[in-house]
Amino acid sequence: MFDGRDPYTVSNPRGWHYLYPPLFAILVAPLSGLDSQWQAVIWYAISLLMLWGCYTESRRIWRWLCSPNTPHAAAKNFAANDAPQFRNSPSLPAYIFWLAGATVLLPALNCLQRGQVGILLTYLLLLGFRCVLTSRSIWSALAAGIVLALPVAIKVIPALPVGILCLQLLAAAGLHHWRGPSTKRAIGVSFGTVVGLLLYLLVIPSLAIGPSTNAKHLNTWVTKITNMLLNEEGKTDDIDFSVHTKRNPSLTNAVYRLGNWAAHVFAGTQDDQLIDAVATRDATMPMDNPWAERTLQLLQLGLLALLLRAGWAAARRDDALATAAVFSLACLLMSAISPVFRGHYYVLWLPAAWLLPLYCWHLNRTQLATSLAVAACALTWTHYLLLEWAGRVGVLGLGTTLWYVVATVSVLYPARKQSRSLESKARPRLYSVDHDLTVLIPAFNEEDRLRATLHRLRCFFDLTAIDYRVLVIDDGSQDSTATMTQNCGPRFNTLRLPVNQGKGAAVREGILAATGAIVAFTDADLPYDLRNIVEGYELIRHGECEAAFGARNLFGATVATSRRFSRRVASACFSRITKSLISSIVTDTQCGLKLFSRSAARAIFSRSTLDGFAFDTEVVYLTHRLNIPFRRIPVSLVNDHSSTVSLLRHVLPMLVDVVKVRYRHRKLIASTAENEVSVSIEPTARLAA
Repeated sequence: MFDGRDPYTVSNPRGWHYLYPPLFAILVAPLSGLDSQWQAVIWYAISLLMLWGCYTESRRIWRWLCSPNTPHAAAKNFAANDAPQFRNSPSLPAYIFWLAGATVLLPALNCLQRGQVGILLTYLLLLGFRCVLTSRSIWSALAAGIVLALPVAIKVIPALPVGILCLQLLAAAGLHHWRGPSTKRAIGVSFGTVVGLLLYLLVIPSLAIGPSTNAKHLNTWVTKITNMLLNEEGKTDDIDFSVHTKRNPSLTNAVYRLGNWAAHVFAGTQDDQLIDAVATRDATMPMDNPWAERTLQLLQLGLLALLLRAGWAAARRDDALATAAVFSLACLLMSAISPVFRGHYYVLWLPAAWLLPLYCWHLNRTQLATSLAVAACALTWTHYLLLEWAGRVGVLGLGTTLWYVVATVSVLYPARKQSRSLESKARPRLYSVDHDLTVLIPAFNEEDRLRATLHRLRCFFDLTAIDYRVLVIDDGSQDSTATMTQNCGPRFNTLRLPVNQGKGAAVREGILAATGAIVAFTDADLPYDLRNIVEGYELIRHGECEAAFGARNLFGATVATSRRFSRRVASACFSRITKSLISSIVTDTQCGLKLFSRSAARAIFSRSTLDGFAFDTEVVYLTHRLNIPFRRIPVSLVNDHSSTVSLLRHVLPMLVDVVKVRYRHRKLIASTAENEVSVSIEPTARLAA
């Protein structure tokens, strides 16, 4: 590098050529003056040091995620309170960590034996991610981004996990309206990554070898990589090296080899092992067909789309553990995206090997956590111990992809199993009545609005004769939502859910935990005049109905704020659908103000199943099926600008849920509730059957 030779023309004793960007050649150039044996010894020692670094960084990440002493300032809006939630779940057994170590043991030994950079890349990715987790300011986040850029500058494929992490952080910041610590972290890490790439690819090499020489080497590197990827036979000029060797368990090669093996065994085509011999490795195989390549590309795009969807779900929850799980999955997905991913690079499985079981254990999915840990270990050991057979049919590449899909789905749908377990535990929890009215406020990351909301509620109800309580249901928030009621007095309390499950789940938990004779729920920004709550309360208290539904389309309803045209159109369309499928009377099912007598709330919410925004339609439909008397009350809309319902993300799932409501409760008849709800209103006020 410094003596004028082109690093891309120099080969090692094996005959392999340098294929990385110029920076790494500059870093190891001082070793060129030593004997090749000493070069190997020094690099071996450096790799051992990096391997120890992988262990220490994994341990630090584990401690940060689970330590009760995690600073709130560091974790705010980024799983600030997730660690205490984890400690309430069953403790993670030590064998999970031993299995994670066993998973990467043979790849790490292979990496040491071949003098490869897989251990270095793993260490840098873990170090960078730990810096992201612990960043408290935009400057520490900037430094974390610069660290994350280094593995990308050494070997380009780590751009996948680094890019996914930056997208997650930016999405979480956008969902929080670009306010708070999450925004500083997202901007700092993203900008730091760009700055780091400029430093590692342009500035530092130019200072070391000159701008023109660096530009020449970059051009050579891009040309060589492009030629290798576009080589139709998947071969390179390196001695005894082929993309389709059994020692390359990437998804691309695994599919290629399995297809050729299946064609040979079941269709009688030529021997699939011809490509393992140097003399016949140019033979045309069945999987050389262009349709196979296009199908594989579609599969890779699907796997990437699945990861992006999981990243979006983690960003919505703003959960550090979910973010860590997606980041580790992105490290593993490199094996499916890169056409060459030899066995020693599976040391990059280390983050996912323990973070995914940790994530599943946190959700009380203990069997899935154990299965993932055991399967990962079994796959790598099978590949190395049974290489001739396992490499021939692509066991490691295909098994890793299946493992990745199962793990990613567990991140996408974390609350489904837990939600049902919480529901089953919550239903017997019906406390005795000890006051008149419980007002429920479902909240997810609402610290910015809750203080004013709670103050308004206290000022209003303190002037009434109602013995009231306010219960905030913290739906797995990652900010200070859970602590907002601490200084509001004994009438204000918080019920906290361990993970974000949706508004419907939050309201259901609050209803079943409420101790008021009448229960009401409304939104965290109090969009309706508080006098509407009193009106519904009086109707139920005097026996005129068992449920009161707010309505924005009744005579007497007023709107003191303007609504966006797109939202008005979407609301009108949704109302037409619910009028046909749910109720011809309650056409404004999505009005966020509803009140119930205790018996009606128990009958309805013990049967509700929807966790999302469409839960209101299920409440109305159950009221209809159970023949519970109700009244509609006109409401005054005083605030609509803070709605969290997204027309792009929520409307289609809501429509699907409406159909589910009709299907799930189609056999429910009113007689099932005869002993649960006291009927005290004339039949004309009921929903039409």
